[in-house]
Amino acid sequence: MNFHRLLSIPVLIVSTLLTTYAYAANVSNPAEVRDVKSLMQIFQLDKSIQNVIRTDIEHNNRLHPERYIDIDIYMSPLTLDAISEKLAPHFANTIPDVYAKKLLKDLETPTGKKVLEMEHILSTQGSKAASIAFNKLSLADKKATNDFRSGNGYRSMYQAMMNPQHEAQTELKAWLIALSQARVQKARQSMAAVLEKSIQADQEIDTYTSQLLPATIPKTGIRSIDTEMALTLEFYKKMNQIESKFSQEFQRTDFNKILDPQNLVSRTALEQAQLNLLTAESIIDQRAPLIEKLQKNYFEDLNNIPMPANEKQLMRAQNEREAMISIENSMKLMELTGKSIELRKQLLNLCQENLGKIKFENQKLIFADEVALSRYNQLVAQLNQNLDESQRFDKDRLDRRRSVAQSLRLNK
Repeated sequence: MNFHRLLSIPVLIVSTLLTTYAYAANVSNPAEVRDVKSLMQIFQLDKSIQNVIRTDIEHNNRLHPERYIDIDIYMSPLTLDAISEKLAPHFANTIPDVYAKKLLKDLETPTGKKVLEMEHILSTQGSKAASIAFNKLSLADKKATNDFRSGNGYRSMYQAMMNPQHEAQTELKAWLIALSQARVQKARQSMAAVLEKSIQADQEIDTYTSQLLPATIPKTGIRSIDTEMALTLEFYKKMNQIESKFSQEFQRTDFNKILDPQNLVSRTALEQAQLNLLTAESIIDQRAPLIEKLQKNYFEDLNNIPMPANEKQLMRAQNEREAMISIENSMKLMELTGKSIELRKQLLNLCQENLGKIKFENQKLIFADEVALSRYNQLVAQLNQNLDESQRFDKDRLDRRRSVAQSLRLNK
């Protein structure tokens, strides 16, 4: 139904992440990436970056609930190893190899371990707690700790952490965008499959019950989008339930056999055909308001999704267009169906009036009355014209849905 936001989806960019105005300079003898990964783990820089991203999302969710991001979905691929894998090469370019190797060794000394203990208190409990812990150290330990922090290895690592290269920031933001876009693309593919299955079910009426739709659509992590997709999937499931019920009831009327020639020369067969036609008409009349109510509720639910004002305005406009198309299609379908039933009624009445004057021989009808034959041929021609128009209508309607499904597939 409504897929415009999956075709033009916003992507969260963590704007505060690693923001700096002074960048660490590249060195001529960069550290080995594996050493930097170890340092990132030791200093919990990977964990700090995780926390910054999580805090940024939480801040966004508090300030802009209409742009709510599911933190668990967003954070799931941002493991410590993944963060280290992405950023360690950039940090390595700003740390001399000799400093990195010396720092790794020095961190194993008692003073190095004391420094890490202070760093851990600072990162987990804050500067006040770290200051209290530092003041509890002996004078010798305080001096050793300060000397350690003044060393080339520690200062290089500190500069790399506090003043990351522009390339590192760009890499991280590009990665986050790529992850978000991958989730969106997965959702697109899943929604395209839902559309394709519903199209197949429309073409093969007896497959409504066998066209199993997915239980859920993969989530993008953007709540408004995920809510929209969940509502759309639920709409198609309910639509399939309605169509399955009525298609089974409709098939029992033998609608397509009502005008079989052998049924038009027997009083019993004619009466059964007329009864079947009335039953079919009743089924069609019962279906229409259910579909109309389902569509109305769907569009109302979509319009109630919290989202940014500009997106809400676009959605309302899109929904109004979709609703108008839906109304026009329903009216056209009712017109064509009504005409088809009326022509069938006239044909059955004609044969009823000429009962005994029509024979079924050699697989065709033989009319004793030329006027009746002419009228019969005229009604059959009109019915065939109605059938052709109905087929063109169905083709146009399905082609439009195929176009949407293809756009989702091709990411257009």
